[in-house]
Amino acid sequence: MSEQAVAGASARRRTLSGVAVVAAAMIIGLTYSLSATLIALDLDERGLGDTAIGLNAAMQAVGVLVTAPFLPRLVGRFGVHTLMLGAIVVSAPTLAAFPFMPSTAYWLPLRLLLGGASEVLFVLAQTWVSGLSSESNRGRNMAGYTAFLSLGLALGPTILAVIGTLDATPYLVGAGLILVAALFLLIPGLLVPPFERPPSSGVWRVFRLAPIAILTTLLNSSLETAGLSFLPIYAINAGWGRSRRPCSSRRSCSAPS
Repeated sequence: MSEQAVAGASARRRTLSGVAVVAAAMIIGLTYSLSATLIALDLDERGLGDTAIGLNAAMQAVGVLVTAPFLPRLVGRFGVHTLMLGAIVVSAPTLAAFPFMPSTAYWLPLRLLLGGASEVLFVLAQTWVSGLSSESNRGRNMAGYTAFLSLGLALGPTILAVIGTLDATPYLVGAGLILVAALFLLIPGLLVPPFERPPSSGVWRVFRLAPIAILTTLLNSSLETAGLSFLPIYAINAGWGRSRRPCSSRRSCSAPS
């Protein structure tokens, strides 16, 4: 779809498209935080140490790093809409596969796939919302996108508090929610802004252009990953799981030490 078509579309259609993308992004954020917390708790319950849990979480970040340099080229070839749907198709069965793996060693490539797919979804959802915005409302629209994405990130662990972390149920619930996000992207008549393929440039060139922004993002993502992986384990060890939901997981059903 051309820029003229997007700019000339009715306000109702632009709003519908923006709401659909933001709703999908909120659900994707929900499943991201749900899966990160769930996997960390599950590994802890299986007796793995902090190093193994940290390595597993790092694989998701590696997936992001591997995917990011190729994302502009992929979007230029397949388009924002198709690529987001493809990432959802990858994410849902990948998350559902975790509890059925014969060994947690197989979780490492699964986390790699989840990282690559999440990179596609988060970046393109933001790009889509920005492309639907004009100069006058872009700041407001991006603030709304960030707010609802943050709401989704907060709801993920909350859902685990309700359904627990025992057996395959939370993994299947997370996979199902990812597919719900696809339903919003399949609404007929969505406006998909055009994507101009940028000139080829290396990662280090981008870093030289905005080193403070890149380093700030690096720090924020490191803290976020560490928090999602280790704060739930700390809370369970501190007795929160036992006092608030006695049998939500195998660890919380055990006697305190």
